[in-house]
Amino acid sequence: MLDHWLGKKVTVEFEREDGYRSGSKIDSYFTPPSKWPRMEREAIRLVRGRVLDLGCGPGRHALFLQKKGFDVVGVDA
Repeated sequence: MLDHWLGKKVTVEFEREDGYRSGSKIDSYFTPPSKWPRMEREAIRLVRGRVLDLGCGPGRHALFLQKKGFDVVGVDA
């Protein structure tokens, strides 16, 4: 993450227990809400009550909702 903030290009690699491997640019974790896909923006707009964000990854949705005053718990493994 520090490398990202220092302006370096960073790729995150994932490997599951079944051997599947994938990678993605870390930039997507820091995309501002205004640039989220339309479906994500619409879903966030409809949130009510307490939030349990399962599979939250780095927590961009959870953090956004927390800043909006929601009681949020994010879980990822």
